[in-house]
Amino acid sequence: MILDLGDWSQRGCYYHGRFYDLANQRLIRRLLSEGDTYIDVGANIGMMTLAAARVVGSTGRVLSFEPNPQARQHLDAHVRINGLTQVRVVDKGLSCERGQLTLRLPVNSSGRGTMRNLSGDTAGEFQVDVALLDDYLAQIPTDCRVLLKVDTEGFDFNVLRGARGLLLRNNVFAVAEVNDAWLKEMGQSAEAMFNYMEELGYDAYFADMCPRGLSQKLDIRPVSMPGPHHWFDALFARHEDREIVCG
Repeated sequence: MILDLGDWSQRGCYYHGRFYDLANQRLIRRLLSEGDTYIDVGANIGMMTLAAARVVGSTGRVLSFEPNPQARQHLDAHVRINGLTQVRVVDKGLSCERGQLTLRLPVNSSGRGTMRNLSGDTAGEFQVDVALLDDYLAQIPTDCRVLLKVDTEGFDFNVLRGARGLLLRNNVFAVAEVNDAWLKEMGQSAEAMFNYMEELGYDAYFADMCPRGLSQKLDIRPVSMPGPHHWFDALFARHEDREIVCG
């Protein structure tokens, strides 16, 4: 990977030798295998895209959405230099309505671009095209497991609302960022997001790494609002997939 040590998340990758979010990387291994599909919404420079591409292999598929042109330049380069022919990079943001929105970038953090209003200094703004994930249903196989990861800094509920067709399929799992304060800035709430997923037949879980001797173990447990923290990732899985999730 080509990393900018002035960016906090990329600096973490450099010193850890991996993306800092170990729980979500372990979730990929728990839920996916060769031939499956990973959808990376808010792919940034591709940390999770690269991890997923290794798991699903050359017979699998990775769809990576990144509207930030600066981050996407690095993402494209990482896909190319690693020879990842199973990855398709899409230069759009995702929401529940098609159109154009303003993407705002905070200083020194390429992965924190957001469609929300930002207080304080920004590193730039871009007008970006926005689509629905359901616009890409034809590119998402129906004969394999699908893991959808959404990390859009407060826009996650909108992405899930635009993915209703996908979420109604079987063998679909979703990981989405939950920050009630950010969602309320959008006129939404974490509770409404959880209720939406429950109506579609999904249970909510929290995945974390727990010490086990000298190593760490992936621990997954049911979660309800207000959740374990004010800002966390929730795993959503269908009721019938509980054994798959909990191992």
